[in-house]
Amino acid sequence: MDLPDALAECRRAAREGYRIANDNLKRIKVATDVVSADLKQSLASLETEEVWTPDVVKQLREQLQHVVSELHSLHEKSYASLEEKRVRLDEFSIALFGRTMAGKSTLMEILTNGDGSSIGKGGQRTTRDIRHYPWNGKGLKVTDVPGIAAFEGAEDEELAFKAAEQSDLVLFLITDDAPQPAEAECLARIRSLGKPVLGICNVKVALNDADDIALFLREKWFDPQRLGALIEQFHEFANKYTLGGQIYFIYTHLRSRFLSRQPEYKLQRSKLERASRFNLVEKRIISEVIDCGNFLRWKNFIDGATAPMLKFSDCLLDFSAKNSSNGRVLIDKRRRVVSWANRFRSSGQERIDTFIAKQMNSLRNEIPEFVEDNYERSDAGDCWKRLIERQGVERKAKQLADEIQEECKLELLDIAREVETELHLIGKLSADRHISMDAIFDTKRAWNWGTAILAGGLGIAAIIFTGGTAAVAAVAAVVVSLIGSSLSRRSEDRESKARKQREKLAEQLQRDVD
Repeated sequence: MDLPDALAECRRAAREGYRIANDNLKRIKVATDVVSADLKQSLASLETEEVWTPDVVKQLREQLQHVVSELHSLHEKSYASLEEKRVRLDEFSIALFGRTMAGKSTLMEILTNGDGSSIGKGGQRTTRDIRHYPWNGKGLKVTDVPGIAAFEGAEDEELAFKAAEQSDLVLFLITDDAPQPAEAECLARIRSLGKPVLGICNVKVALNDADDIALFLREKWFDPQRLGALIEQFHEFANKYTLGGQIYFIYTHLRSRFLSRQPEYKLQRSKLERASRFNLVEKRIISEVIDCGNFLRWKNFIDGATAPMLKFSDCLLDFSAKNSSNGRVLIDKRRRVVSWANRFRSSGQERIDTFIAKQMNSLRNEIPEFVEDNYERSDAGDCWKRLIERQGVERKAKQLADEIQEECKLELLDIAREVETELHLIGKLSADRHISMDAIFDTKRAWNWGTAILAGGLGIAAIIFTGGTAAVAAVAAVVVSLIGSSLSRRSEDRESKARKQREKLAEQLQRDVD
């Protein structure tokens, strides 16, 4: 088909692409609302938890609110961009990219049959805003954007890339003097937008007077080996920023093509046009529109809806990644808590057993002498009680329980500090990507595990305390009962009664010690 027919196909494709993209953004809006509602529900559930850490909850609240805001902002920007494209639904858009002084203004003058008034004089940036020009018939538009890779030109570059997002095809202009890494970085960014790119290499040969023109027309400036090596180097630069297929470059001399249309060079027009090789540029652009234009127009609108969907997914995947990082920290800490708790129980039990054995042995060693001295005393129970008090069993038991309790408390506090520090570090390392929701709940569980272990330690202490007091009371009751029984049997032989009394008292005391 010819160019007018191709542009008509482009208009039909654009309408279909807009319809699909608009429907897609509506579905994204529904998904955004569902995710936002889930996140808000998660946030609300934090407020009702009985155990919580205010600082972490505050960070989590800010994180969730940021994610919700980011999702809605993403949809709003995408919809605004789609509506901006809809305004130019019938235009096939070509964006012209190039660094300052690469010949971009000259190329624009050629395409628009200008008089050269926009061509810069010196090193200043000459394109400071977005300009649209019709080219080669109805429905084909060229967009001139600010120069890239210029000193203090970050603001201009953002304008340029915004124009690239709206375009169907990008012309990327470089020169043959030396490829610039900054240019390659910009090309990589355009690639990341998924835009088709056609490269133009402007061979820069000065044409300031008749002698320059005569030399230019006589010499061969398009050395394929030299230019091929230059383009290869340029692609190596670009691949450092993002891997991708090499773009096709056409070699041309823009200045000679521009001069060929000026009145004072009328007699040399055909030679200058032929020498410029600009006809190859025009043919390639038109060929792209005829062969791929309807697909590129359709793709432009679809990309406008799929790119937000990918960003939407990236946002949630990043959110999930931070959750996983926090989860790994907490799993590690949980293992540490469980491992420590097992060791704590084992070592604590050993210390308690050792303490009990030591106290029992000490009291058992006292029994023979105590029996011999007190088997006839009616207040033997009180005497035994005083002996136990002198031994300090209850005081020593309480001291041991306090030591175990303090060790438990210090270990749990240390683990809690590590959890909080590491979760905070993850939040810092991810900058404004926040901390994660799973972390806050698992931190609470860690505290709950610690509380249970601490309660177990206190329970052990309580058993020790209660056991000591009950033993004293039992000893007193048993001793009084035994003394009363012995007094009622005074008629028995003294030695026999003494032997039995010793045995019974010793037996009761051993049982009491046990």
